[in-house]
Amino acid sequence: MSRAPASPPAAPSDAQLRALLRRAASCDPTAASRFYDATAADAWRLALAVTGSERAATEAMVDAYTSVWAGAPNYLAGGAGPRPRPRTWLLAQVRSSARSTTGTIDQMMNEEDDRG
Repeated sequence: MSRAPASPPAAPSDAQLRALLRRAASCDPTAASRFYDATAADAWRLALAVTGSERAATEAMVDAYTSVWAGAPNYLAGGAGPRPRPRTWLLAQVRSSARSTTGTIDQMMNEEDDRG
């Protein structure tokens, strides 16, 4: 008798993602890896949709996750206003990086065309 395929694992809760960010901000590479694994598929889809190019999406992902690791302590500290959910905060970083990356790549290609 065959078994039904297992359901994909449930997405981590906001509290779990915050805990991973807290540990990643404390230089825990395992936590950083787990945060990435839990969020990368959504981040990749957004980066690819905004940039339209795998090359640019890859660059946007590197930039976004670099910003997330660097900004995690400030994000976790909060501030005067409410914090966005961790996934929402990450995707805002991805969108911003993707828009910036797309503009940079478009500019570089236009400069190449002008030289050619």
